[in-house]
Amino acid sequence: MDWSADRLSELRIGWLMPGTGFGAPGGLRYWEPVLREFISSFPRTTFITTGPIDATYRDVFEVHSVGSHMSLGQVAQVGPRLMALLRARRFDVLLTIEYGLATLFIVLGRWSTCARVALLQESRPIPRANSSVHSLPYTSRTISHTAYRRQLAARVDAFLANNTRAREYLIRELGVPAEKITCAPYLVPALRWYHPEGAQVPRKDSRTFLFVGQLIPGKGLAHLLRAASLVSQGNRRFSLWILGDGHQREEMERMVEALGLRDVVTFFGHQPYRTLGAFYEAADVFVLPTLYDYRSVAVMEAAAYGMVILDSKYDGGATEFVRHGVNGYVFDPLDKEGLARMMIELIDHPEACRRFGEESRAIATPYTISAATSALRSVVELAVSGAGYDG
Repeated sequence: MDWSADRLSELRIGWLMPGTGFGAPGGLRYWEPVLREFISSFPRTTFITTGPIDATYRDVFEVHSVGSHMSLGQVAQVGPRLMALLRARRFDVLLTIEYGLATLFIVLGRWSTCARVALLQESRPIPRANSSVHSLPYTSRTISHTAYRRQLAARVDAFLANNTRAREYLIRELGVPAEKITCAPYLVPALRWYHPEGAQVPRKDSRTFLFVGQLIPGKGLAHLLRAASLVSQGNRRFSLWILGDGHQREEMERMVEALGLRDVVTFFGHQPYRTLGAFYEAADVFVLPTLYDYRSVAVMEAAAYGMVILDSKYDGGATEFVRHGVNGYVFDPLDKEGLARMMIELIDHPEACRRFGEESRAIATPYTISAATSALRSVVELAVSGAGYDG
């Protein structure tokens, strides 16, 4: 393909987004602002999902569903539908995310459509807490898993790595040439989407720590509560606000009672995405005790609001977005004493909080929707440049 810069907007792009994000209002959450900007640069973009499509998204995007969410038992249904759509639409570029079964069909489909393929690599797989092995998404933690990824990667024209961990993984473990990789975050805070006026935020009278996330074991909230219990034993005044919901909520509420944290912890439940800004503005310190995350966008949001960041070492973006001792600290959530010491330091030294918050805002400044769109445009340009896979 010979696409000059002024013709890029004419590209027919098929963007595969497996899952159920299009299935309910707000389901895309972090993605929607990026996708809206992307189609302003590439208006001939079609999104392809393996889940349902809510009417609110049909009014905004051209989106097609090829069936239920991908699983081994549904390959016979989804695979042919996806391949038929690829042949019918004759896309110039196919964008896909990671290495699931849908990506396998995208790679196979390029042979009959002659489309270029660009892959978004979210992060390098990192060890989960309590695990000495890399925890890899979608398939088992085996040598054959890496071999499968290498085979797919060898047939992809261009990659967009969401962070430096992801770039390192592509080069060192999947053997991808560095010249086929663009490295820049493509999921970033969209602060102009937040409307704090609708949020019910209590008046703050002490150092306030904020957790935002699902109430599920993998988010590590129980470890944060144990650390908070240690902090409370020193008669220090502080608050812990918990935003989010999940099947672990009742268990966490019982744990708060058992640890004597009723006067410290407030559960706010699920909050509309666009009102989160009010909580970021009101609280002082953002805490993510996750036991495994690709890269937390919530951490980026909190930094953009000038918050101090306490981030788990199991967050794939921790070492990039948190500069230890500069705008916060990276911690091991399994070490409750260590986390408690960090919390105490931030309670006892308000001047450090102010300084750290200013640094967070400065670190977050380059991470904009425009920058994310530019990164996505770059990987599309790289894919059509002719330097990629020719097999």
